[in-house]
Amino acid sequence: MRLVPERVVLDTFITGHWRCRFVATIGEGKAVALKQIVSLTQRFNEAGLDVIKTENRYNFDGVKGYSA
Repeated sequence: MRLVPERVVLDTFITGHWRCRFVATIGEGKAVALKQIVSLTQRFNEAGLDVIKTENRYNFDGVKGYSA
């Protein structure tokens, strides 16, 4: 990992954050129920992984309101 700007800061921690996008098994752009999201984050928790942020993507009139 690299800290930018490159300087020594004693109270700065370098961490690794990963992001994943999960889509419905019935296909991208299809609705996902809140209980499915909660279930997935519970499975991450049970595996010892922290979920630090979630963002939902929405469709508007059947059209994805987000980019790939």
